[in-house]
Amino acid sequence: MEGAVISRAGLARTRGVIQREMTTRLTARLKRLIDSQRRGRARLRNTPSSGMSNRLNQMHTNLVEGE
Repeated sequence: MEGAVISRAGLARTRGVIQREMTTRLTARLKRLIDSQRRGRARLRNTPSSGMSNRLNQMHTNLVEGE
């Protein structure tokens, strides 16, 4: 374990880099998700099969309200 000594500054720097990387990846993924959701909703609204959309909204409401 003696060879694996890392300074606090080095550790903080590494942690910062990792956090930044994770944040950018997460935001990119979220943006893609939101965009696809928007497109999917627009498509659903124009079709008679909006029952699926209603079901998804209900599931989301249940999740948010903690049921």
